[in-house]
Amino acid sequence: MIPGALIARLKMLTESTVRSTEPVRPLQADPPPLQPGDRFRATILDRNSDGAYRAQASGQQLTLRLPTPAKPGDQLDLVVTGRESPPSQEGRPPTVLARFAENPPRHSDSPLLSSAAKLIGSLLADTTRTPPVALAGGAPLTNSAETPPSRIASALRDAVTRSGVFYESHQADWLEGKIPLAALRTEPQAQLPPGSRLAVPGAEPESLSTPANAPELPGASRTHQTVGTGPHLGENVTEIVHKQLDTLANQQLAWQVQPWPGQFMEWEIDAPDDQDGPPIEGAEREWRTRLRLQLPSLGPISAELAVTGDRIGIRLHAEEHGSDRLRDARPALATAFDAAGLRLVHATVSGHE
Repeated sequence: MIPGALIARLKMLTESTVRSTEPVRPLQADPPPLQPGDRFRATILDRNSDGAYRAQASGQQLTLRLPTPAKPGDQLDLVVTGRESPPSQEGRPPTVLARFAENPPRHSDSPLLSSAAKLIGSLLADTTRTPPVALAGGAPLTNSAETPPSRIASALRDAVTRSGVFYESHQADWLEGKIPLAALRTEPQAQLPPGSRLAVPGAEPESLSTPANAPELPGASRTHQTVGTGPHLGENVTEIVHKQLDTLANQQLAWQVQPWPGQFMEWEIDAPDDQDGPPIEGAEREWRTRLRLQLPSLGPISAELAVTGDRIGIRLHAEEHGSDRLRDARPALATAFDAAGLRLVHATVSGHE
């Protein structure tokens, strides 16, 4: 006979180590079959010989027929459009017809561009056919060659200010109360009727319009107008956009200007090299400008000036007969600069380019 103490000990050990089992849960059924209109995400595994694809979705394999090609590894958001066959008892996966829930993946390397990007591209592509912008529309800035230099300088400054190249910056100044509205209205962009569109070759008409915060001209209609392709204001503004893009890219302004009737001049201005860096206290930036013109008695002349604070250096190039006269005139040149508040630090004259 087994002692009663041993039986009690075995019972205690059994109850402490053996746990009762829970009721067995039934196995979950396979996911419900995909029905037309259902949206699902599938991973392409392989392509069958008949053009269909072997794919996996929600843990099950299926055969997909798609309207456009795909490749193994693609993860696609799809919508069921129909079924060719249900799952078979032999384990053959169902065949599902589907379309892309969104635009199908593009296998082209060509980027998608916004309308603004397309406009900028068309402007840059058209630069070879567009002549440089002429200041003041090519009209003479003064009446005669006898105009005092101070008035010519003032006319040049005003022509650049009203050219439209700095229009957006001037809009910000106007909003801050730094310039009057009348000054802003003298620029080409402000003279376009509201809703006008630029004449850009090959660009979509709606790709660029007059800025929304441009000042409204008195009596201007808000009806939609399209600027044509003739040689008028709309085409001029298109050239200005060319100039703005070129200025941003090269940090240089280049103009054609007629200082007085019959006298044409090419004028370039370079921005300081450190303009994008942090300003250094006490440091003075150097501005460079170049002029090219043809004078009646001196012939072709080009001048390059470098201005740093109140100091100026100049290099002049002329033909031999003109260079001698320019060398003789250097003292008078220094006096003229001094009267303008500039100190001539060097002046060189060469007889050829």
